[in-house]
Amino acid sequence: MVERSVNIVYQQVYAPIRREICGSLEELNTTIRKQLEMLNRKLYKGSNESRMDIFIRAEQSSLKPLPERHFELLKAKRVKVQRNYYIQLPDNKHYYSVPYKYVGKEVEVYFNSLLVEVYHKHERIAVHTRSSTEPLYNRIKEHMPKNHQTMVEQRGWTVEELMRKASHIGIYTAQVAERIVHSSIYPEQNFKACNAMILLGKKYSKERLEAACEHAAVVQRPTLNLIRTILKTGQDKAPLLFEQDDEKLPTHENVRGSSYYQ
Repeated sequence: MVERSVNIVYQQVYAPIRREICGSLEELNTTIRKQLEMLNRKLYKGSNESRMDIFIRAEQSSLKPLPERHFELLKAKRVKVQRNYYIQLPDNKHYYSVPYKYVGKEVEVYFNSLLVEVYHKHERIAVHTRSSTEPLYNRIKEHMPKNHQTMVEQRGWTVEELMRKASHIGIYTAQVAERIVHSSIYPEQNFKACNAMILLGKKYSKERLEAACEHAAVVQRPTLNLIRTILKTGQDKAPLLFEQDDEKLPTHENVRGSSYYQ
């Protein structure tokens, strides 16, 4: 039927216009469209219906609108579920939770800019919606163990809420807060310490807490006790070594200025 349709198009569309000269692609398309309309409205031999009539009667009602977005291919990756029941994507290094019972198992992840789907032995076990403003750790509450769910419900703490509070103080406080939260396998275990660190801003002032966190920025795994010690001893008021001004070059006849090269 495909070859037959190609033959029909050659006979009914191409042949009648083969000698015409079109000055542009738009003009050529318009000419082809006219011939195509004539073909679609031509009655079948021995019938009172055309291709257009059959389309309207049998097919048009089944059509669906075109999607608003262009089709986007899914990328595929085989990864191992980490001990904190998250998997990590290679494109933006963000984390997505899966049910905790799959810890240590290999899963297949299919993802694009809108969606993350996780499969284990061809069964979908998790799905996440992606966006340009998604957090670093994307968690679904039902994926957590019961004791972690209870702790979050009782305290009302989440990674996103703690990061938001820390960000209001400053970029270094947010950096330290993120490192404290993710310093162990389960972030929920560190919520209390992270919140206590943020509350130091009320005791010592937000400015001093931000300064203390700036001093601790060079530490890979800062702790609540470290920030407390810096504030208690006043180390936050000391100048940072890397902020000291470089010594200016001395005036010397061998040091040429910019005017030398003009």
